[in-house]
Parts: sequence; C-alpha cells; structure tokens
Amino acid sequence: MAFRKLTLKQQLKGVNAALNSPRIPKQLKAGLKKRAKQLRKQIDKKSTLWSRVFED
Repeated sequence: MAFRKLTLKQQLKGVNAALNSPRIPKQLKAGLKKRAKQLRKQIDKKSTLWSRVFED
C-alpha cells in the first residue's frame, strides 16, 4: 500500500473536523488552532503565488 501525502486543504479539513469534535481534549485545542492558522497561511501564500504566475 502506497503512502500518499495529504494536501494542505485536506490537512486543514482534518484539523477543522478535530476542532469541532467533542472528543478532542481541551489540551489539544490550542495546538490545533495554531496548526489551522499555519495551514491557512500556507494555502493563502500558495494561491497568491499561483495567481501571480498566471496573471495577465
């Protein structure tokens, strides 16, 4: 079975699902929020880069 990396959007979707889950301990929520913020920043940076490449 081949291991495939998750995209940034897939990672963010999983982090958001974990944040909304009642089963996640309070201790992990701060770290998950920090990770979500990092992922959003990376996604924004990547989309901005691609828009510059293809801009007319």
